[in-house]
Amino acid sequence: MLILGASVEAANELVCAVVSKRRAAFGWHRLTVGRLAAALATPALVTRGLVPAGMLALEALCARVIDGLHRRGDLGRFEPVADRPGLPRALARTLEEARLAGLDAASLTQTDLDRVLVAFEAELDEACLADRALVIELAAERARDPEAKHPLLGLPTLMLDLPVGFALERDLLAALVARSPDALATSPAGDARSARHLDQIFGVPWERLRPPGAESPAGRASSLIRVQERLFDEANEEPSKLCDDVRILSAPGESRECVEVARIALKEAARGVPFDEMAIFLRAPEQYRAHLEEALRRAGIPAHFAQGTVRPDPTGRALLALLTCAAENLSASRFAEYLSLGQVPDVTAEGAPPPALGEGERWVPPDEELIPETMLRDPFSDLDLDADLDDDAGPKPARRKGGRSGSAYKDRWLRSSGTGPDAERGGPSSAPSEAAREGQNDPSVFRDDPAGALDESEDALDESGDALGEPPVDSRRPEEAMDEDPPVVDGTLRAPRRWEQILVNAAVIGGLDRWRRRLDGYENELRLDLTEVKEERDVERIQRTLSDLDALRRFALPLLADLPRPGHQASWGDWLNRLGALATRALRRPERVLGVLAELTPMARIGPVDLNEVRIVLAARLTELLQPPPDRREGRLFVAPIEAARGRSFKAVFVPGLAEKLFPQKVMEEPILRDALRRKIAEVRPDAPLETSDDRVARERLALHLAVGAARERLVVSYPRVDMDQSRPRVPSFYGLELLRAAEGRLPGFGELIRRAEQGGGAARIGWPAPARPQDAIDAAEHDLALLETLFHQPEEQTIGTARYLLSVNPHLARALRFRARRWFSSWTTADGLYRPLPEAREALQAHTFAARSFSPTALQHFAACPYRFFLYAVHKLSPREVPEAVEEMNPLQRGSLVHEALYEVLVTLRNQGKLPITPDSLDDARAELDRVLDGVAARFKDELAPAIERVWADGIASVRADLREWLRRASEDDEWEPIHFELSFGLPIRRSRDRESVEEPVHLDSGVRLRGSIDLVERSRQGAVRATDYKTGRVRTDRNAIVSGGETLQPVLYALVLEKVMPPGTEVHSGRLYYCTSAGGFTEVPILLNDKARAAAAEVVGTISNAIDQAALLAMPAEGACTHCDYRAVCGPYEELRVGKFKRRDLEQRRRLEQLRRLT
Repeated sequence: MLILGASVEAANELVCAVVSKRRAAFGWHRLTVGRLAAALATPALVTRGLVPAGMLALEALCARVIDGLHRRGDLGRFEPVADRPGLPRALARTLEEARLAGLDAASLTQTDLDRVLVAFEAELDEACLADRALVIELAAERARDPEAKHPLLGLPTLMLDLPVGFALERDLLAALVARSPDALATSPAGDARSARHLDQIFGVPWERLRPPGAESPAGRASSLIRVQERLFDEANEEPSKLCDDVRILSAPGESRECVEVARIALKEAARGVPFDEMAIFLRAPEQYRAHLEEALRRAGIPAHFAQGTVRPDPTGRALLALLTCAAENLSASRFAEYLSLGQVPDVTAEGAPPPALGEGERWVPPDEELIPETMLRDPFSDLDLDADLDDDAGPKPARRKGGRSGSAYKDRWLRSSGTGPDAERGGPSSAPSEAAREGQNDPSVFRDDPAGALDESEDALDESGDALGEPPVDSRRPEEAMDEDPPVVDGTLRAPRRWEQILVNAAVIGGLDRWRRRLDGYENELRLDLTEVKEERDVERIQRTLSDLDALRRFALPLLADLPRPGHQASWGDWLNRLGALATRALRRPERVLGVLAELTPMARIGPVDLNEVRIVLAARLTELLQPPPDRREGRLFVAPIEAARGRSFKAVFVPGLAEKLFPQKVMEEPILRDALRRKIAEVRPDAPLETSDDRVARERLALHLAVGAARERLVVSYPRVDMDQSRPRVPSFYGLELLRAAEGRLPGFGELIRRAEQGGGAARIGWPAPARPQDAIDAAEHDLALLETLFHQPEEQTIGTARYLLSVNPHLARALRFRARRWFSSWTTADGLYRPLPEAREALQAHTFAARSFSPTALQHFAACPYRFFLYAVHKLSPREVPEAVEEMNPLQRGSLVHEALYEVLVTLRNQGKLPITPDSLDDARAELDRVLDGVAARFKDELAPAIERVWADGIASVRADLREWLRRASEDDEWEPIHFELSFGLPIRRSRDRESVEEPVHLDSGVRLRGSIDLVERSRQGAVRATDYKTGRVRTDRNAIVSGGETLQPVLYALVLEKVMPPGTEVHSGRLYYCTSAGGFTEVPILLNDKARAAAAEVVGTISNAIDQAALLAMPAEGACTHCDYRAVCGPYEELRVGKFKRRDLEQRRRLEQLRRLT
C-alpha cells in the first residue's frame, strides 16, 4: 500500500496506529507528493542531467533573469522596481505558482510575465536545474506511461488529508490513481480547493465523516463536536451551553500566553493525557516559537518543534561582521565583533590567517535545510527508490571516514558533504561543476545524511586529532611555542580584553592605512616607554602588550587587506569567489557559509552589485541556524504550524494567537500577479486556476478547521490582550466569536468574548507574573511569586516566617534580598558601601592608605561628591568602557585635552625661542607660532579621533583657535607674571609631554598625603613668588571666594602646597588659581592665596579622607545632584540620594565629618 500524506510524519503516525491493532504493516510505503515525485522522476532527471533546485537557487535564477531583461529594457511594468532586492524572491514565488498551475508563456501575455517566464525556463535549461514543477511533471509523465515500472506504481493508494493546490499535482495523482487497483482519499472540512482537484481525479461523490459522538441527540453533543460540525456553517442551531472541552482564554502578551498554555498542558498531563497526545498549532510560528520554547522549558515539558528551533549562527555572523567591517571602512568595533564570536581559524607559522583554498576545493553542497522536499529521501521508508536506475547512472558516493585533501578542517566538510576526494586515500578532488553533476545527479545523495556524516568525521577527528592519524601541525611561531601562548586559542584571538584595549589605545577606527599607521605608532610609543621605565613590573607589562600587539597585527592586517572596499562593485560570480576565499581564511568551520554561497551560484553572471546588496542577501541566510527536531517525538508535546495538523489527531489541542492580524492573518493581493489578472487567466485556462484573495480567505478558515478537527477531547484557544512590542491592546479575532457561535448556537459580542477570555485565563494577570494560587505555578519562580502575592493580603502576624524558605533554597537570592533590605535600614551596613569589612578586605585596603600610596587631586575631589565614588574610582579603578569609534563632535574632555596640549607645546616653543614672557610687541609672532602648533595638534587629534563630519570638526578647531588667540592676548597684557614651567609633573609614569624640572617621585605633604599629578602652568612674579595654575575649559563652577569648595576643588591649594616641596628652598609660593581659559568660562580667574586658612582647609580635607580610609568607611553618601551624571549610577542604582537623605542615620562619625567637609568654603 502507498500512503500519501501532507507530511511523512502524519503517514507514519497512521501506520503506527494501525500496527498497534494489526501488529504488522509490511509493504506500506509512506511518502509525500514531493517525495513521490522525486522517486518517479529520478531516472528522467539523471538521463537529462538535471539537478533539483531549492528556493534560494530559483531566487538566484530570477535575479539573473531580471538583470538580463532589465539590460534589454524588456521588464515592462517591473522596470521601476528592477533594482529592489525583494523582486527576485517575489518573482520566484509567482513563477513557481504559475508553472505548478501548468501555465505557459502564452497564458501570461497580459501580465508582462510571459518574457520573464520564457527567460526563466531558458535559465533553468542552461543551468541544468529542475524546479518543483518540472520534477512533478516528469513524475506524472512516468506514471502515465503504461510501459514504465516502479515499485510505487500500481499499489492500493491512500491519500491522507493531502493538500492538492495545483494542476500539475492533480495530474500526477490522477495518473497514480489510474494505475492503482484501489484508492481512497480523505480531505479535511473546509479544504474546498483540494476537494475540487480530488473531484476531478476520482469522479465520485464525497462521503461525509462525522466525528465520534456527533450522532448524539441535539443538545447532548459536546462543545468540541458542535464546533467541529458547525464551524463557519450558517445554519441555525439550537442554543447550547459551552462545555469544558472547549476553552478560550487571554493573557497579557504572547509570552504570558505561552506560559498559560504550558500551565494547562501540565493540568492535562495530571489528568492522564500523555504529552505526545497534545499539540500546539501555530498560525504565526515565527512570533510564537521563542516564547513557547521558554515557557515549555520552564514548565519542564519535553517538546517536539516540527520546524526545528532557531539558534544564532556564529559562523555566519562572523562573516557578516567582517562584511559590515568592510562596509564601514574597516571599522575596528566591527572587527572586534568578528573576533569575539570565536570563529578565528588556526594561524600559520607566521601568525597570519591560513591561505584561501583553491576554487575547486571550496564547493560544498547546500545545507540540509536549503534542499527542497523533492530531494529528500523518506528516512522511514523501506523502499529502494533507486531500484530501477540505469547501471550507467554513475557511482554512488557513500559515507566514509578516510580520505584527505588539504587541512583537517577542510577535509571535515568535504567528507561530510560527499564531495571532494575519492573514498580512496589521496584521491583528487573534483571541480565544482563535476562535483555538482556527479554528486547531485546521483540519487544516492538523497540517502546521505550530511549532518550524520559530519558528526562521524568530527568524532573521528576529536578522538585522533586527524582522520589519518597524522600529527597536528603546530602553527605557532617558535617564541610562542616556547611560552605556550599561541595567538589563537579555540577560535579566539589571544587575550580579548588586552587586544580590545590595544584597539582603544591605538585609536584604530577605520581604514587600512589608518590601521597600519596607528598600530605602528602605538608600537613605537610602547618601545619608547620601554626604554624609559625602570621597574621590572612595568617592563613585563609593556613586553606583554607588544606581544599581543604583534599577534593582532599579524592576523588582522592580512585579513583586512582581503576585505572589499565600501564602494566596490562586481558580478555575483566575482563576489561568490571572493567571499568563498574569505570564508576559508577567516572562519574555523566555513562549510555552512560555503554551502549558502554554492546555492547562489546561478546568480554568477548578474551584476554589478555592491557590498550592501551582498550583505542584504546573505544576512537572511547567515544570521540564524535552524536546529532540526529530534528524529522521534514520543513523549514530547508537538509544536508545529497549523498545516501540520493534516492527517493527525490529538487528545488536547492548543491554538494560541487568535488575535487580529495574527489569526486570521491579513489577506493581501499577490504583488506580481494581481487578482484581476488572475481571473483573466482563469477565463482562458479554467483548468489551471490561480489563487485569488477569496482563496486566501478560505485558506485562513481552513487553518482553523484543521486545528479544531485535530482535537479529540479538548480544544484550548487563546489570544494576547496586549501587543508588548507596540505597547497597545490587541483586538481578539472574530474567529473567537465564530468558535463560540458554533459551540453555543448564538453569536456573542466582542465585549462578552473579552470578558469570558479574561475569566478563562484567570492565572494570567497583567500586574503580577504568577498565578493566584501557588499550586498552579509552572516553575519555582512562579510558585514563589504567587506565594509572596498571597502574603501581601494577609495580616502581618500571620505571615511572619512564611517565606523564609526562600533564603535557604537559593543562597544567591538570599544574599541579594538581604543586601537590598539592608540598604534601606536606617543604620549603616556593609550593603551601603565599604563599611566594617572582613579582616581580609581591611588588610587589602591598607595598600591604599595615604601612607602606602599616592593619589591625584582629581581622585581626592571625588570623595566630597561621594565617598563610595572615590572608592570605585581610586581603589577599584573602575571606568566606563572605551569604544574605538569615530566622533561626531568633540566632547568636553577631548576639547580640554586638545587645549592643554596646544598650550603646552606653544609655551615650550616660545620658551625655547626666548620669546617669554609674551609682550604686546611679540604678540603677532606668538600668534603665528600658536597657529602652527595648533595645526599640528589638531592634525594629531583628528587622526586619533577620526571625526565623522569634517565641517563639525573644522568648526570646533576654529572655536579653539579663537579661544587660544584671546588667551595669548590676555597673557601679553599681564606684565606681573612670567611662565616658567609647563606640565610640571610629580609621581607620574614617564611622560614625554612634561616639564624638564618634573620629579618622578610623589610629593609628600605635611598633612600626610602623598600626591601625584601635573601642574599645567607655574608662573613667577616680579618679586620672585610663584603660583600654580590649573586650566579649565568649561563653564565657571567655583565661587571666586572659595578655597576648597566643600572638597570639590582641590587642585589650586594642593598644587600650591606641592610647589613648596618641589621648588628650590626659600621660594615663596603665592597662590594657586583656576583659569577658565576659554570663552565658555569667560576667561575667568579664581585665585586662591596660600595662607593659613587655605592650609587648614587642605589639612581638614586630607584628614577627613584619611580617616575614612583608615576606618574602612567609604560609604555611598552622595552630595545633592552628584548622582545625576555619575559614571557609577549603574552600580549603585537610582535611589541613593533618596535613601541617604531620608532613611539613613546622621549620627555616624564619618557622615558628620563629611557634612562638615562639604560646608568648607
